[in-house]
Amino acid sequence: MSDQSPVVRDQSPVSSSPKRRRWRVSRRGFLIGAGVTGVGLALGVTLGKPFVHLKVAEMLDSGGAPGGGYDTSPWAWFEVLEDSRIRLFVPKVEMGQGVHTSLAQVAVEELGIAWDDLDVMQATTHVGPADDFGTAGSTSVSGTYASIRQTAATLREMLRAAAAEQLGQPLENIEIDGRGFAVAGAADQRIDLYPLVASKRDWDVPEDPPALKAVSDFTVIGQPLPRKDIPAKVTGQAIYGYDMR
Repeated sequence: MSDQSPVVRDQSPVSSSPKRRRWRVSRRGFLIGAGVTGVGLALGVTLGKPFVHLKVAEMLDSGGAPGGGYDTSPWAWFEVLEDSRIRLFVPKVEMGQGVHTSLAQVAVEELGIAWDDLDVMQATTHVGPADDFGTAGSTSVSGTYASIRQTAATLREMLRAAAAEQLGQPLENIEIDGRGFAVAGAADQRIDLYPLVASKRDWDVPEDPPALKAVSDFTVIGQPLPRKDIPAKVTGQAIYGYDMR
């Protein structure tokens, strides 16, 4: 099992005065937060050794504040957007090597959504912690592959369980359908992702880790797909370091 643990973040309405993000510890040791801006759900992953995470969890559970600079903010995370697409925030820098496309393939494989229904955005220190390890040495995919797969699979099953509850159906009857979930064999009984996350507040991770797809079932990883970074580059929307004034 990876030492990179998923963390759930609930997003409450925008406030004029920023509030310190508060976290609680779930039964399985995941960090669940509330009180940040927006509406809906974001699911992320932190980096660190199990011992450090355990000590942070113990301090938070007892009402204490974590010390020693332990950052429990998500290192990379998924957010459900208002158009029911999903955005993946990653700290790895796209420098032409195609890392945002590679990580998107890993995520889409487990989420089960269409390729065009996932955005990848560069996480910055304004919206997330800095990547202390940097982008170098061909480690971006190998170092994040397992954690992104696990987090994507966890998000998929959290959303699927919520859809089953909303639609009043057994979990096994619910399948991904475009930008939402539908009852198998009854596509008219469906709910899009954003209305689903906007109506639910008591999120928690599954009791058991979701099963990952078998390599033999891969349809996205390893396949030639349109690169995620090309549209912004050819339209002049991409931002580079030398754009700073």
